[in-house]
Amino acid sequence: MRYQISGKQIDIGVSLQTHAKEALGVVIDKYAQRATDATVIFSRNAHEFVCEATLHLSSGLTAQAKAHDTEIYAAFDACNEKLEKQLRRYKRRLKNHHKERSEPAAAAFQRSKKTVVVWPDFAPQLVEKEISEGRQWKLIQHGKICCVWAIAHTDPQIWEERNLDPAIYIHRIATHPNARGQQMVKKIIDWAIAYAKDLNKTYVRLDTLGENTRLIDYYQNMGFTFLGLFSIKDPKGLPQHYPFLPFLFKISRVSNPFLDKSNKVPAQYSKSLPINCVLNPF
Repeated sequence: MRYQISGKQIDIGVSLQTHAKEALGVVIDKYAQRATDATVIFSRNAHEFVCEATLHLSSGLTAQAKAHDTEIYAAFDACNEKLEKQLRRYKRRLKNHHKERSEPAAAAFQRSKKTVVVWPDFAPQLVEKEISEGRQWKLIQHGKICCVWAIAHTDPQIWEERNLDPAIYIHRIATHPNARGQQMVKKIIDWAIAYAKDLNKTYVRLDTLGENTRLIDYYQNMGFTFLGLFSIKDPKGLPQHYPFLPFLFKISRVSNPFLDKSNKVPAQYSKSLPINCVLNPF
Protein backbone atom coordinates (compact mmCIF):
# COMPACT_ATOMS: atom_id res chain seq x y z
CA MET A 1 0.00 0.00 0.00
CA ARG A 2 1.49 3.32 -1.12
CA TYR A 3 0.66 6.68 0.46
CA GLN A 4 1.44 10.04 -1.16
CA ILE A 5 0.57 12.91 1.17
CA SER A 6 1.76 16.34 0.13
CA GLY A 7 0.98 20.05 0.03
CA LYS A 8 0.52 22.19 -3.04
CA GLN A 9 2.41 25.42 -2.42
CA ILE A 10 2.00 24.93 1.33
CA ASP A 11 4.09 23.10 3.90
CA ILE A 12 2.51 20.27 5.85
CA GLY A 13 4.09 18.81 8.93
CA VAL A 14 4.90 15.24 9.83
CA SER A 15 2.09 15.22 12.37
CA LEU A 16 -0.54 15.91 9.72
CA GLN A 17 0.93 13.31 7.39
CA THR A 18 0.85 10.72 10.17
CA HIS A 19 -2.73 11.63 11.06
CA ALA A 20 -3.85 11.31 7.43
CA LYS A 21 -2.09 7.98 6.92
CA GLU A 22 -3.50 6.46 10.10
CA ALA A 23 -7.05 7.68 9.42
CA LEU A 24 -6.99 6.41 5.85
CA GLY A 25 -5.62 3.10 7.07
CA VAL A 26 -8.62 2.63 9.37
CA VAL A 27 -11.06 3.26 6.50
CA ILE A 28 -9.17 0.97 4.13
CA ASP A 29 -8.99 -1.88 6.64
CA LYS A 30 -12.70 -1.57 7.35
CA TYR A 31 -14.12 -1.22 3.85
CA ALA A 32 -11.49 -1.69 1.15
CA GLN A 33 -8.80 -4.08 2.39
CA ARG A 34 -7.09 -4.47 -0.98
CA ALA A 35 -6.23 -0.86 -1.73
CA THR A 36 -3.14 -0.26 -3.87
CA ASP A 37 -2.40 3.43 -3.24
CA ALA A 38 -3.78 6.60 -1.72
CA THR A 39 -2.99 10.19 -2.67
CA VAL A 40 -3.82 13.19 -0.48
CA ILE A 41 -3.07 16.76 -1.57
CA PHE A 42 -3.53 19.81 0.62
CA SER A 43 -3.81 23.32 -0.78
CA ARG A 44 -5.14 26.71 0.20
CA ASN A 45 -7.95 28.73 -1.31
CA ALA A 46 -8.26 32.20 0.20
CA HIS A 47 -8.89 31.68 3.92
CA GLU A 48 -9.69 27.96 3.67
CA PHE A 49 -7.64 24.78 3.42
CA VAL A 50 -8.61 22.30 0.70
CA CYS A 51 -8.04 18.56 0.91
CA GLU A 52 -8.33 16.29 -2.13
CA ALA A 53 -7.95 12.52 -1.78
CA THR A 54 -7.92 9.63 -4.25
CA LEU A 55 -7.97 5.98 -3.27
CA HIS A 56 -7.32 3.16 -5.76
CA LEU A 57 -8.45 -0.39 -5.07
CA SER A 58 -7.10 -3.56 -6.66
CA SER A 59 -10.62 -4.20 -8.02
CA GLY A 60 -10.21 -1.15 -10.26
CA LEU A 61 -12.50 1.07 -8.20
CA THR A 62 -11.31 4.64 -7.65
CA ALA A 63 -12.80 6.63 -4.77
CA GLN A 64 -12.33 10.40 -4.84
CA ALA A 65 -13.30 13.13 -2.41
CA LYS A 66 -12.71 16.82 -1.77
CA ALA A 67 -13.43 18.99 1.26
CA HIS A 68 -12.43 22.37 2.67
CA ASP A 69 -12.37 24.05 6.07
CA THR A 70 -10.66 26.90 7.86
CA GLU A 71 -8.68 24.26 9.82
CA ILE A 72 -6.43 21.93 7.83
CA TYR A 73 -7.09 18.88 10.03
CA ALA A 74 -10.85 19.46 9.76
CA ALA A 75 -10.53 19.67 5.97
CA PHE A 76 -8.84 16.27 5.89
CA ASP A 77 -11.32 14.68 8.30
CA ALA A 78 -14.26 15.86 6.16
CA CYS A 79 -12.58 14.53 3.03
CA ASN A 80 -11.82 11.20 4.67
CA GLU A 81 -15.44 10.91 5.81
CA LYS A 82 -16.60 11.31 2.21
CA LEU A 83 -14.25 8.54 1.10
CA GLU A 84 -15.56 6.31 3.85
CA LYS A 85 -19.16 6.87 2.76
CA GLN A 86 -18.33 5.94 -0.83
CA LEU A 87 -16.60 2.73 0.19
CA ARG A 88 -19.36 1.85 2.66
CA ARG A 89 -22.03 2.20 -0.03
CA TYR A 90 -19.97 0.13 -2.44
CA LYS A 91 -19.43 -2.64 0.09
CA ARG A 92 -23.09 -2.65 1.17
CA ARG A 93 -24.30 -2.87 -2.41
CA LEU A 94 -22.05 -5.82 -3.18
CA LYS A 95 -23.00 -7.53 0.07
CA ASN A 96 -26.71 -7.16 -0.64
CA HIS A 97 -26.26 -8.52 -4.12
CA HIS A 98 -24.47 -11.64 -2.96
CA LYS A 99 -26.66 -12.20 0.10
CA GLU A 100 -28.12 -15.70 0.23
CA ARG A 101 -26.37 -16.60 -3.02
CA SER A 102 -23.36 -18.85 -3.37
CA GLU A 103 -20.40 -17.45 -5.23
CA PRO A 104 -19.98 -18.77 -8.79
CA ALA A 105 -16.96 -20.98 -9.39
CA ALA A 106 -15.40 -18.48 -11.82
CA ALA A 107 -15.65 -15.63 -9.32
CA ALA A 108 -14.29 -17.87 -6.56
CA PHE A 109 -11.27 -18.66 -8.73
CA GLN A 110 -10.68 -14.98 -9.48
CA ARG A 111 -10.96 -14.07 -5.82
CA SER A 112 -8.39 -16.73 -4.92
CA LYS A 113 -5.85 -15.07 -7.23
CA LYS A 114 -6.13 -11.78 -5.24
CA THR A 115 -4.61 -9.78 -8.10
CA VAL A 116 -7.45 -9.77 -10.61
CA VAL A 117 -10.83 -8.10 -10.79
CA VAL A 118 -13.63 -10.37 -9.57
CA TRP A 119 -16.51 -10.60 -12.02
CA PRO A 120 -19.88 -9.73 -10.52
CA ASP A 121 -22.89 -11.96 -11.12
CA PHE A 122 -24.80 -11.01 -14.24
CA ALA A 123 -28.55 -11.40 -14.47
CA PRO A 124 -29.49 -14.55 -16.42
CA GLN A 125 -31.95 -12.45 -18.40
CA LEU A 126 -29.09 -10.30 -19.69
CA VAL A 127 -27.13 -13.30 -20.97
CA GLU A 128 -30.23 -15.02 -22.38
CA LYS A 129 -31.15 -11.86 -24.28
CA GLU A 130 -27.65 -11.62 -25.77
CA ILE A 131 -27.83 -15.28 -26.78
CA SER A 132 -31.22 -14.87 -28.43
CA GLU A 133 -29.86 -11.87 -30.37
CA GLY A 134 -26.74 -13.75 -31.48
CA ARG A 135 -24.43 -11.49 -29.48
CA GLN A 136 -22.91 -14.04 -27.06
CA TRP A 137 -19.88 -15.79 -28.54
CA LYS A 138 -17.46 -18.50 -27.52
CA LEU A 139 -14.07 -19.66 -28.74
CA ILE A 140 -13.74 -23.43 -28.89
CA GLN A 141 -10.41 -25.22 -29.03
CA HIS A 142 -10.08 -29.01 -29.04
CA GLY A 143 -13.76 -29.30 -28.23
CA LYS A 144 -13.53 -27.14 -25.11
CA ILE A 145 -14.68 -23.58 -24.47
CA CYS A 146 -11.65 -21.34 -23.93
CA CYS A 147 -13.24 -17.89 -23.96
CA VAL A 148 -16.65 -16.26 -23.90
CA TRP A 149 -17.57 -12.66 -24.66
CA ALA A 150 -20.41 -10.48 -25.85
CA ILE A 151 -20.68 -7.91 -28.59
CA ALA A 152 -22.99 -4.96 -29.15
CA HIS A 153 -23.74 -2.82 -32.19
CA THR A 154 -24.67 0.18 -30.09
CA ASP A 155 -23.55 1.38 -26.65
CA PRO A 156 -24.85 4.93 -26.09
CA GLN A 157 -24.63 5.08 -22.29
CA ILE A 158 -20.92 4.33 -22.30
CA TRP A 159 -19.82 5.90 -25.58
CA GLU A 160 -22.25 8.85 -25.70
CA GLU A 161 -21.67 10.96 -28.85
CA ARG A 162 -19.11 8.47 -30.18
CA ASN A 163 -21.92 5.93 -30.35
CA LEU A 164 -22.89 7.59 -33.66
CA ASP A 165 -19.75 6.10 -35.21
CA PRO A 166 -20.15 2.74 -37.01
CA ALA A 167 -18.57 0.33 -34.52
CA ILE A 168 -18.91 -2.97 -32.72
CA TYR A 169 -18.35 -3.06 -28.97
CA ILE A 170 -16.74 -5.96 -27.13
CA HIS A 171 -17.91 -6.72 -23.60
CA ARG A 172 -16.95 -9.12 -20.81
CA ILE A 173 -14.13 -11.19 -22.29
CA ALA A 174 -13.62 -14.12 -19.92
CA THR A 175 -10.87 -16.70 -20.44
CA HIS A 176 -10.81 -20.17 -18.92
CA PRO A 177 -7.85 -20.54 -16.51
CA ASN A 178 -6.46 -23.46 -18.53
CA ALA A 179 -6.34 -21.29 -21.66
CA ARG A 180 -4.36 -18.43 -20.16
CA GLY A 181 -1.07 -17.58 -21.83
CA GLN A 182 -2.32 -18.73 -25.25
CA GLN A 183 -3.11 -15.24 -26.61
CA MET A 184 -6.83 -15.89 -26.60
CA VAL A 185 -7.65 -12.18 -26.36
CA LYS A 186 -5.54 -11.49 -29.46
CA LYS A 187 -7.51 -14.16 -31.32
CA ILE A 188 -10.75 -12.50 -30.27
CA ILE A 189 -9.50 -9.09 -31.41
CA ASP A 190 -8.38 -10.49 -34.77
CA TRP A 191 -11.80 -12.10 -35.17
CA ALA A 192 -13.57 -8.88 -34.13
CA ILE A 193 -11.70 -6.83 -36.75
CA ALA A 194 -12.67 -9.26 -39.52
CA TYR A 195 -16.21 -9.41 -38.18
CA ALA A 196 -16.46 -5.59 -38.12
CA LYS A 197 -15.17 -5.34 -41.68
CA ASP A 198 -17.83 -7.74 -42.95
CA LEU A 199 -20.46 -5.61 -41.20
CA ASN A 200 -18.97 -2.47 -42.79
CA LYS A 201 -18.11 -1.13 -39.34
CA THR A 202 -15.25 1.32 -38.97
CA TYR A 203 -14.22 0.64 -35.36
CA VAL A 204 -13.76 -2.12 -32.82
CA ARG A 205 -14.19 -0.69 -29.32
CA LEU A 206 -14.17 -1.74 -25.70
CA ASP A 207 -14.18 -0.23 -22.24
CA THR A 208 -12.92 -1.55 -18.94
CA LEU A 209 -11.95 -0.48 -15.42
CA GLY A 210 -10.15 2.84 -15.35
CA GLU A 211 -6.49 3.56 -14.63
CA ASN A 212 -5.31 0.00 -15.27
CA THR A 213 -2.08 1.02 -16.99
CA ARG A 214 -0.93 -2.54 -17.74
CA LEU A 215 -4.19 -3.33 -19.50
CA ILE A 216 -4.08 -0.05 -21.40
CA ASP A 217 -0.53 -0.86 -22.59
CA TYR A 218 -1.63 -4.38 -23.55
CA TYR A 219 -4.41 -3.14 -25.84
CA GLN A 220 -2.27 -0.35 -27.26
CA ASN A 221 0.31 -2.97 -28.25
CA MET A 222 -2.48 -4.66 -30.21
CA GLY A 223 -3.11 -1.52 -32.22
CA PHE A 224 -5.82 0.16 -30.14
CA THR A 225 -5.92 3.87 -29.44
CA PHE A 226 -6.38 4.90 -25.80
CA LEU A 227 -9.12 7.54 -25.69
CA GLY A 228 -8.81 8.48 -22.02
CA LEU A 229 -10.66 8.04 -18.74
CA PHE A 230 -14.37 8.78 -18.58
CA SER A 231 -17.02 8.85 -15.87
CA ILE A 232 -20.44 7.31 -16.43
CA LYS A 233 -23.09 10.01 -16.54
CA ASP A 234 -26.13 7.73 -16.59
CA PRO A 235 -25.60 4.14 -15.33
CA LYS A 236 -29.34 3.36 -15.22
CA GLY A 237 -30.04 0.02 -16.87
CA LEU A 238 -26.38 -0.99 -17.11
CA PRO A 239 -25.10 -4.17 -15.40
CA GLN A 240 -24.94 -3.52 -11.68
CA HIS A 241 -21.16 -3.07 -11.35
CA TYR A 242 -21.11 0.02 -13.60
CA PRO A 243 -22.56 2.47 -11.03
CA PHE A 244 -19.57 1.76 -8.76
CA LEU A 245 -16.96 2.60 -11.38
CA PRO A 246 -16.09 6.31 -11.18
CA PHE A 247 -13.94 5.95 -14.30
CA LEU A 248 -13.66 3.66 -17.29
CA PHE A 249 -10.98 3.75 -19.90
CA LYS A 250 -12.16 3.63 -23.48
CA ILE A 251 -10.10 2.20 -26.27
CA SER A 252 -10.76 1.99 -30.00
CA ARG A 253 -9.24 0.44 -33.11
CA VAL A 254 -9.96 1.23 -36.76
CA SER A 255 -11.26 -1.81 -38.63
CA ASN A 256 -12.74 -0.55 -41.88
CA PRO A 257 -12.90 2.80 -43.69
CA PHE A 258 -16.52 2.40 -44.82
CA LEU A 259 -19.75 3.61 -43.32
CA ASP A 260 -22.18 1.31 -41.53
CA LYS A 261 -24.73 -0.35 -43.80
CA SER A 262 -26.03 -3.39 -41.97
CA ASN A 263 -26.01 -5.14 -38.62
CA LYS A 264 -26.77 -8.53 -40.17
CA VAL A 265 -24.47 -11.31 -38.96
CA PRO A 266 -22.64 -12.90 -41.92
CA ALA A 267 -23.57 -16.58 -42.26
CA GLN A 268 -19.98 -17.80 -42.19
CA TYR A 269 -19.53 -16.62 -38.61
CA SER A 270 -22.13 -19.06 -37.34
CA LYS A 271 -21.05 -21.98 -39.51
CA SER A 272 -17.43 -22.27 -40.55
CA LEU A 273 -15.30 -20.45 -37.97
CA PRO A 274 -14.04 -22.16 -34.78
CA ILE A 275 -15.58 -19.20 -32.94
CA ASN A 276 -19.26 -20.02 -32.85
CA CYS A 277 -22.34 -18.19 -31.73
CA VAL A 278 -23.61 -19.44 -28.38
CA LEU A 279 -26.94 -21.18 -28.92
CA ASN A 280 -27.74 -22.23 -25.38
CA PRO A 281 -27.37 -20.41 -22.06
CA PHE A 282 -24.46 -21.46 -19.86
